[in-house]
Amino acid sequence: MIRWFKKELDWIALGILFICCLPLFVNLGTAPIYMWDEATYANNSIDMYLYHDPIVVRMEGEPDLYNTKPPFVLWMQTLSMQIFGMNEFAIRLPSAVLSALTMLLLLLFSIKVLHSYQIGFISILTLACSNGYVSNHGARSGDLDASLVFWTTLYVLACIKFLIERKEIAIHLAFFSLGVIGAFLSKGVAGYFFLPFLVIIALINRNLTSIIKEKIFYISIITIVTVCGGYYLLREQAAAGYWDVIIQSELSRY
Repeated sequence: MIRWFKKELDWIALGILFICCLPLFVNLGTAPIYMWDEATYANNSIDMYLYHDPIVVRMEGEPDLYNTKPPFVLWMQTLSMQIFGMNEFAIRLPSAVLSALTMLLLLLFSIKVLHSYQIGFISILTLACSNGYVSNHGARSGDLDASLVFWTTLYVLACIKFLIERKEIAIHLAFFSLGVIGAFLSKGVAGYFFLPFLVIIALINRNLTSIIKEKIFYISIITIVTVCGGYYLLREQAAAGYWDVIIQSELSRY
């Protein structure tokens, strides 16, 4: 009876997830590209689509120092345009997909870690009804924010899951590293926003000391620094002056 009940709840969870995803995808490509941010990223991704340069962000063929963010979202938009053509739907589809995956993360975390279907249902229903999230500057646009939210959610939940369970540190650090790198490649240093708070949580949880004693922890840090720092180096070599703009517009704001 218990197994049957859990199976029924799983189907209910999938049904609620499907309903919550409808606002993300319905009429996604109907509205024209919005000013200013979405228009900027759309033009950048079109240039990447035309010039086949995955490192340097361009505007009308020239290196673009207005948009200094790393190009993960542009990569996804370029791939989407290769599949669906050069249109509004293709530009916005990556944001909608990553938003749906964010809801899936919240649902899985609630069920598997918190052991509560109710928390999962409330979480994704609340997110789906949040106008600030399901909006023209979030989950339904070609902006960077939906991608940033997905990757930060991934590394925050991976960290909290480990602090709760205190096992399989290598797997949790792998997802944590993937999330931090993805967040950085989505919106630069904004992807690091939650890291200081996770350190505080680990200190309160009295688990930070055991974490920093693990060799895999330093492998994770080196991987993150290598990938993120490596992108900055590649971009500076390909388009001189990029690093100076990063210091002024990104690092000084963090």
